[in-house]
This record gives sequence, structure tokens and C-alpha cells, in this order.
Amino acid sequence: MIRPLHALLLATGALAQAGPHPPAAGRPGSDAIAADAPEILGWAVEVTALLRGPEEIDDPLSEPASYGSEASALGRADVAGPPDQPEPGTTLPKPSVSLGDGGSITLRFDPPIADGPGPDFAVFENGISFSGGSSYFMELAFVEVSSDGFAFTRFPAYSETPAAPQIGGYGAVDPTNVRNLAGKYLAGQGTPFDLAELAGAPGLDRTAITHVRVVDVVGSIDPRHARLDSLGRIINDPWPTFLTTSGFDLDAVGALHQAADSYAGWRAGFTWPDGASAPGDDPDGDGVANLLEYALVSPPLISGPAPAVTVALTADGWVASFPAVRPTARDVAADTETSVDLDAWTVRPGTAPLRLGPASGGPPAFCRLRIRLRSDP
Repeated sequence: MIRPLHALLLATGALAQAGPHPPAAGRPGSDAIAADAPEILGWAVEVTALLRGPEEIDDPLSEPASYGSEASALGRADVAGPPDQPEPGTTLPKPSVSLGDGGSITLRFDPPIADGPGPDFAVFENGISFSGGSSYFMELAFVEVSSDGFAFTRFPAYSETPAAPQIGGYGAVDPTNVRNLAGKYLAGQGTPFDLAELAGAPGLDRTAITHVRVVDVVGSIDPRHARLDSLGRIINDPWPTFLTTSGFDLDAVGALHQAADSYAGWRAGFTWPDGASAPGDDPDGDGVANLLEYALVSPPLISGPAPAVTVALTADGWVASFPAVRPTARDVAADTETSVDLDAWTVRPGTAPLRLGPASGGPPAFCRLRIRLRSDP
């Protein structure tokens, strides 16, 4: 996003701030999270997908954005301000990764992010200020979360910025006009997101968010390319920014709350009907007890099938595979068992796939995953 100095001087002047949402970092009422805030408990540990968009979506010959790499988005936020690049001749890694128009990046967290009091994570971009800090050059992005790495839920996002005229490539955005769009704050200041806003989202376990996805907002007001907020309004932000740093520039994502590592901590994250929070209770009536819901990262208050044990015939014979157990659950013991009569069971520690029998014969009649709470976690 950082441009040559002569280009930056083309930016618009002071920006009147009159929107309904929190203002810039350092101003009364701002909810920005500083990169060195002690509340940040951890950072993304892996990029599972990076899909770069073009430098300029309106140009069919445009190359994808290319600034930075996957590694630029991992670990703590390290963009303190311009220039957002190493000194010439150095080999230092670039501190942010550019997504291009409409591009996206998906990050994994271990331990997962959890829903706690107030905001639960913050997304850091590399925005800069003009005119002594009275106007702000920032590129915006949608934010989505997942508790399994496959199904994602997008945060409701709001932009009060007028849809016309088009904010130019070096124009300014009033942060008080923006909510739940990453990038509304300057470098070193993260945009907060509160998982409580996604309560009731189907299939989402807010106690164990394993992945965060950041999706660039194409700031064009052209209906062919425009992106809309949750109320159907065009999101107008600086566009086009047709250089290698086009689109949202992700610095880092920091976790403010992390997944509980005990059944008691997990249980505290829900409001239980009639106090039905014991390990053997089944408040959603789906036949899956709370202990299994906790261990297998399944929502306890939304009815649905438990992750299944599968048996398949492979080149190595009959093999049983078992669902993954919550990686942070230090108080859970998981074993697999096999039986031919449902009376005598053979215990095999752990949840690794089991070879049950040769391809020429059938597998043992029964196999199961056994979950229990440790007495000494």
C-alpha cells in the first residue's frame, strides 16, 4: 500500500469526521487494539490459503498483486509505519502481504481463538495518515471465521461512506464511517472483532475458532466490481491501487481470547438451558453428549450428527478412521476399541487409524472411539 513520496502528496486533505462508528486510534471512543497490547495472547501460526487478486480488476491484462509472502502475515504485527518495505539491498522479510483486488488469505490458529468478554481478535493492516493525522489512507477487507477450516461465517460489515464520488487510489477514508471491516486503523493498530456478534451462526463453534479469512474489498463503485456491506450499500475505499501492493495489505492477526483447554472452561462459554451442562447431558437432543461435543469440537446447543467413525477398504485392508479430538483439550483421554461381540473390547490407545483386518476378510464387527475426562489433566 505504501507509495513513492511524490504520489502520497497527491492525497486529499483533512477529512471531516462525523460517522457513527469508533474513531481513529488515540481518539476518545476508539476501539483500536495496539500491536503491543498485553491482551494479545497469540498470533496466526500458518497460512492455509493465499489467493491473490489482480493489481487492477478493471484491466484484463493486470498481473496479480505480488508484494510480500505468506510468511509476512504470520507472527506478531510488525508494521510500525512507512516505509512498509526493507531498505534497499537488505534481505529482511516484507512485513505485510498484499491481496490484490478481491484477493483473500486464510490463517490458522493454534490454540484456537475463543469467544470471551469484548473483542476476541484483531486484524492489522498497514494504513497511513495524511495532513497531520486528520485523514487516513486505508484499504478495507471483510473478515470471516471458521471452527473447522471448511465452512466460514462472515462478520456483518458496515460502511457509511457515500457511494459517490469514487475515492481515488490515494484518497482518504473516515474511520468513523466504517465498522467490522479490517483496515480501518493505521499501521500498528488492529481492528477488533467480537465473536459474540456471530451467536447462532449455524455450525460455528465460537469456543474454538481455528481459522480467520481476510477478503479484500474492491473499493470500486462501478457496479461490475463493487462490494456491498451488510445493508446492501456499496463500499467505497481507495481505488484503483494498481501496483504490486494493490488491495488489502495484511500485517497480522492477533488473538485476544484463546480456546479453553478444559471441559470447565469450555462449559463456561455457553448459556445452558436448565443447567444441562454436565458431561453426560445432551441439551440439544441430538444423541451426542456434551463431553463428545467438547472433545470433537461440535456445537452443544445446535442439534446435529457427531463426527463419524468411518471404515473403508484400502490397499492395506480394512481401516477405521476416527474424528479428530480437540487439540487443546488437556483433560481428555481418547482411545479406540474393537470388539466382535459388544461384550469384550480390545483397547488401543490414541486415535490413529486402525487396520482391522485383511482385504480378504471382513473387519471386526464393531469399533468405537471412547472419550473420558482425565482425573489428573
